[in-house]
Amino acid sequence: MADQKTEPIKYWKITAEGVGTIGMFNQCSLPSMSLQATKFPVWDEQGKPNPLPTGVQASFGDITLVRGVDSQAELWKWISKIAQKGATPETCKEVTLLACDAEGQPVQEWKLTNAYPSNYQATGMAAAGTDVLTESISITYTDAQLSGQGGLTGSV
Repeated sequence: MADQKTEPIKYWKITAEGVGTIGMFNQCSLPSMSLQATKFPVWDEQGKPNPLPTGVQASFGDITLVRGVDSQAELWKWISKIAQKGATPETCKEVTLLACDAEGQPVQEWKLTNAYPSNYQATGMAAAGTDVLTESISITYTDAQLSGQGGLTGSV
């Protein structure tokens, strides 16, 4: 078995067609998936209940990214577009989420399908302080693949 290596992540970045340069993020919650099984009630030969799962329904949890604010306001523009036009096939995007090392090389790549921002927040700060103004965005999606694998449509 080959030695496993843990890669330190320096920053996260996302890309989405039709959205301007979004930049780097210093925090990211990763995609999550949960399965809900539908049970079909059956009884065994002794008359004991034996509910069998007949199918599953996948649901995905939002991701949240946090970064320092820049003057481009691309995240605000993106969520404002959804607020004005709705989450439609024209406004939902395929988002690529990249975990990058110190040299800027991707360590992990996620593809999020039918993604759109569902929450935006900027943090306040003291005007005379040295704090960095930050913004966070949550992204909702219908499928996630890790390096082209898994989710609803990737290879397994």
